[in-house]
Amino acid sequence: MREVRASAPGKVNLTLRVGAPTPDGYHPLVTVFEALNLRETVTVRTSKAPGVRVETIAYLPDGSVDEATTRAMADVDPQTHLAVRAARVLQRLAAAGPWASTAAGLSIRVDKRVPVAGGMAGGSADAAAALVACNELWELGLGADQLETIGRTLGADVPACLAGGIALGTGRGDHMSVLREGEEEGQHYWVMLLSHEGLSTPSVFREFDRVDAEQAPALAEPCATASSMTCRPPPCACGPSWPRPSPRRRMRVPWPSRCPGPVRPSQPSRVTLSTPIPSRPL
Repeated sequence: MREVRASAPGKVNLTLRVGAPTPDGYHPLVTVFEALNLRETVTVRTSKAPGVRVETIAYLPDGSVDEATTRAMADVDPQTHLAVRAARVLQRLAAAGPWASTAAGLSIRVDKRVPVAGGMAGGSADAAAALVACNELWELGLGADQLETIGRTLGADVPACLAGGIALGTGRGDHMSVLREGEEEGQHYWVMLLSHEGLSTPSVFREFDRVDAEQAPALAEPCATASSMTCRPPPCACGPSWPRPSPRRRMRVPWPSRCPGPVRPSQPSRVTLSTPIPSRPL
């Protein structure tokens, strides 16, 4: 058996502009992503049993296993799991390559540290890490542009998780222009207030359409000067926010002096989180 591990970062949106939906139902977006060192780790291993199997272990900010989320992920249909979908795309390519004899069966383990349904691209990071790991596992030789193209078919945030650093997303938010490489210096902190209940992305956009779509402007890609202004660390940042009160836990996510860059195989997961504190009025 062969095994490869890769990790990919979660993200926050420094800015997000949404246009009116196009005839195909999608919304044009102009957004700036920042990768965090809060990462999803994906391990892929060839298996003698045919098919693709996935196991997801979720973790709380203090490093202990999040039993509730782990159980919930066990109930997810594997056909919809983004890591599985990503692996199957490359599995089809591997079937025609030198590792064809090992492409029939695959085991995937996801170590999940990005909060679920919080707009931080945890599922997309799973897909990005799975693409990189499987590309290495089966020696497909796909380049960054090819992986980004494949990632775009899986989800709008997958290219951002592949790119790392700070990047401008246009189109549906899935066409990336890197504004700051992950290797550049700089450090700041995000404080996340996490809800025990998440929000569905389709539901959020449906609500946007109901409330504000008619007033949504036509979007144009910002100029280089405007984009670079967005790269400046915010004086105060918190998110995601939620529409109704519920128990929360606080999570401090450092952006290290060398922030997450493009995803690479065997890249170690780097994350430092504060211990959850009791819920208190904000």
